[in-house]
Amino acid sequence: MTVVLGRGASGQATTHRTDHGLARAGALATLRALDAEGSERSRSLELRGTKTVRAFDSQVIIVAVRARYDGRRRDFIGAVEVPDEDLVRGAVLATLDAVG
Repeated sequence: MTVVLGRGASGQATTHRTDHGLARAGALATLRALDAEGSERSRSLELRGTKTVRAFDSQVIIVAVRARYDGRRRDFIGAVEVPDEDLVRGAVLATLDAVG
């Protein structure tokens, strides 16, 4: 799958057609697109994991990202309600929320 960001940067990831695989690929492709965008060359982004949960009659996707920059490491969490049962789109939005 391919994710294209607003400025035209894109990232790709392959997946198995499972819920977990789709969520993970959406998050990975988003991180690769952010890396391709190249706004911060000294930064690297690593996917720590994705998780979908039921909460308050909604499906929520949580994405954990580790960022390394200037010799430091920070962990970020992003979460969104899965829009229209589209796990890939939810993973993209949660990843962008994490790195915000």
